Amino acid sequence: MNPATVAPPEVRDAIVDLPVDPSSPFPGSRPYSAADRGRFRGRAREIDDLSEMWTAHRLTILYAKSGAGRTSLLSAGVLPRFANVCALGNPTDGMTVPLATVPNENRYALSVLSTWQPEAAPSWMVGLSVSGFFRRRFDSRWFGPPAEPLIAIDAAERLFSRISGREGERTRFLADLGEALRERPDAHLLLSVREDCLPEAVRFARRAVGEPRSYELATLSREAALEVVGEPAGFPRPIAERLIGELITVRVDGRPDRRTARVEPSLLQAVCTRDPAPPFEPSVDEALAEHVSGELAAVAEGHGLKTPRIARWFGDTFVAGSGETLVVREEDGRTAGMDNAVLRALEDRHLVTTTRHGDGPRCYRLADERLVRPVQHLPLRTPPAIGPTAEEGLRAARAALFHRDHTTAIRRAEAVLGASGPSELRIRAEAGTILGDAAFEQGAVEKAIEHYVQAASLLEALQDTIGVGRLLAATGRLKLQRPRNAPADAIADLQAAARRIPGDPLIQTVLGRALWQAGQLRAALAAVNEALAHDGELPEALRTRGELLAELGDRESAEAALRDLDRVDADLAHPSSGAARALALATTGRIDAAHRALEPALAEGGDSGPVLYRAARVEKISGDLYSAVRLAARAVAAKDPPLPEHQRLAAGLLRDHR
Repeated sequence: MNPATVAPPEVRDAIVDLPVDPSSPFPGSRPYSAADRGRFRGRAREIDDLSEMWTAHRLTILYAKSGAGRTSLLSAGVLPRFANVCALGNPTDGMTVPLATVPNENRYALSVLSTWQPEAAPSWMVGLSVSGFFRRRFDSRWFGPPAEPLIAIDAAERLFSRISGREGERTRFLADLGEALRERPDAHLLLSVREDCLPEAVRFARRAVGEPRSYELATLSREAALEVVGEPAGFPRPIAERLIGELITVRVDGRPDRRTARVEPSLLQAVCTRDPAPPFEPSVDEALAEHVSGELAAVAEGHGLKTPRIARWFGDTFVAGSGETLVVREEDGRTAGMDNAVLRALEDRHLVTTTRHGDGPRCYRLADERLVRPVQHLPLRTPPAIGPTAEEGLRAARAALFHRDHTTAIRRAEAVLGASGPSELRIRAEAGTILGDAAFEQGAVEKAIEHYVQAASLLEALQDTIGVGRLLAATGRLKLQRPRNAPADAIADLQAAARRIPGDPLIQTVLGRALWQAGQLRAALAAVNEALAHDGELPEALRTRGELLAELGDRESAEAALRDLDRVDADLAHPSSGAARALALATTGRIDAAHRALEPALAEGGDSGPVLYRAARVEKISGDLYSAVRLAARAVAAKDPPLPEHQRLAAGLLRDHR
């Protein structure tokens, strides 16, 4: 390497992100996909071994360090071997609808189920348990010909990582997944995790089905790496050998060079992506330094940091002056003076990797020794900076939103809006939807509606009727949350959504709830009946119809309400449906059972107007007028959610003992 092209430590602020040649046969930083399977090389033995293990055992765990290529192996290697299996599941990347349309849904469950069956509308997954999905996918023709009971979840380390505000969702989904596996002895689950999460994955497997089989994905051997660059890139053998020789040679200033036995796949991709066309003259140190520079710049931009600051911090934290790599123990909130979210982003970009000893803390270190010298000598030259693509920015915003990092999600979405042109309508609509989702999660109802309306207008210009319909469903659902507002605006939005997506059972169900809030109980039942005519097992529709039937107050309707509510998995029930069950039981004369059903509903929905009012009606039926009056008073004052106007008037009469 020419020393004139290497920056001394004092000028390491020249950090850039370099372009990637779209004609390159290498995917670069993204994983290989199923469409790339014809050019996926170097993993034949691993494909054979993992395919055999998956089909032979109830639960298989694929584990590896960050950057080893787990996603590529599954997407381009293993899954294409099977003709009729579910697509690759992911616990965080499957949300394709505005969050306000599914406010009570488990994000992990909806994401995994939607990625297993990506061609199905998300509405069909709402409220569905894993067992329910298995029945539809493996035992019926609901989604087409029944699939083989082989299922895989990529990035499953996210199922074993705690996120503030999502712990209940995470643990409920894992319990649901375990129960579904126990019910289906013919099902074979493959979990793909980073190696630091292997202990948690093993514990889950033992609870679910017993001892799992584990498969470690190593980095590439020298021969496998030669196969990758030999085909389909077509590098002549001498050039390919020179390149791989450079990648397995660890150089540290002031020390003899030494060679390792294996090649880091992410680094191989980084080098080949930057100069993909033969004849290849490998300046590997330069290419790796440019790669590190670009990744650091992207992380800095995504977290509102100055690039020179994160570059200096990265070098000082992970590489000692002597060239030794340093190990950093994770602390609560911040590690080595930097937010842990930044460390996670560096791991996602394969610049660092994590290790753990048993249940001890995570420890971060440089992803590969081959990066030591590039980190010591970041590029001096400063070509025009190229920021992240719109898709990268949107993906980063969605990831931040999942982690409930609303500040970062908003900043990334706004950056995409600022960088996009007026004609890039779909990109602007997706960014606006993310801003609406962030506002919704922050409880800013009016701001969320504003963003969703703007996004809908952009999609309307593209004649994307389904996208517009989903956004209208979101605004309609949000308008139902407006305190003391008549639901007419919500009904109008939901009816418009139903016209754009006819037959969507979720929209029909939410429309039924809006009509109920307007006091139109019979019209509400008609809307929900229409939803169930399209999907007779949709849990949200069954739950809603059960609640509406319980409201009618006669014995026949109460019995029908109980039949509907009994078809909804207990783990997916809501306090309002628990209170409706109690009311239906009381109406049919089962007072003791009604009180048992009421206890958990009141414990979880103690400030819910509908829950409290149904509890008041239960006490009135049971003859405890004092408790009925007290609960009715609480119902009138409740705010989460408040009673609709027609129920507020009825609760007021009960409170006043009239």
